[in-house]
Amino acid sequence: MTDLTWLQSCTESSSIRISTNTSYEEHHAARHRAYPQAVSILYASTVTRPDLSQAPGVLSRFISKCNESHWKAAKHLLRYIRGTSDLCLTLTAESGDRIALGYADADWGGDLDTRRSTTGYVIKVYGGTVAWKSRRQPTVLSTTEAEYMASADAARQAIA
Repeated sequence: MTDLTWLQSCTESSSIRISTNTSYEEHHAARHRAYPQAVSILYASTVTRPDLSQAPGVLSRFISKCNESHWKAAKHLLRYIRGTSDLCLTLTAESGDRIALGYADADWGGDLDTRRSTTGYVIKVYGGTVAWKSRRQPTVLSTTEAEYMASADAARQAIA
């Protein structure tokens, strides 16, 4: 059984920026934090919360080499979840939008370490979100190619 008492300290609110480069000293200073457990909880939330599909993936890249900025970002995201726990996905037949809509986008070279783009899409049916995804693309591409990959990924999901 894991001790989750650190969740109680997730009360403050502020903007957070994470550091991508972590020195041995920074990692050593933050090693006592429950960062892997926090990121595991956050990653599990991506299944039910489309608004959380990108941030836990970014934080999970630093599990083996986290520092204090990563811990603060994880706590910030946990505070967001606590403050928005009343939000939910809805799908109603009474919705005026009786069509399927898909939105796709990619940021070109958004990951500063690898210069890879991030693909994201949301598919809605009857006004309710039914599919979503956010992930890094496997290769470094041009702007047009990154957008094409995002659109193709969304189209593949829409017809599946």
